Amino acid sequence: MAHCLLERTKKMLLWTAVHSMRILPDQISIGVANARLYAKMNDMAIRDGLTRIYNRRHLTELLRKYLAKAMAKKSAGFTCTF
Repeated sequence: MAHCLLERTKKMLLWTAVHSMRILPDQISIGVANARLYAKMNDMAIRDGLTRIYNRRHLTELLRKYLAKAMAKKSAGFTCTF
């Protein structure tokens, strides 16, 4: 009886391992696809669809970031051209 239970447990563990190995590539594939989609949506949010140049909101955020960085370093000068 104990031998039969042990065999069933081994079969169940083997089935679980095989099932997990089949699911793992699918999950990885979904994760990669989601990462690519996120990157594409992020790019679409900061660039104009027709000209592919950065939109004003993104440029304003970049300007704030660079100004804060320059102020933190106490840089002597800052140039911004449009």
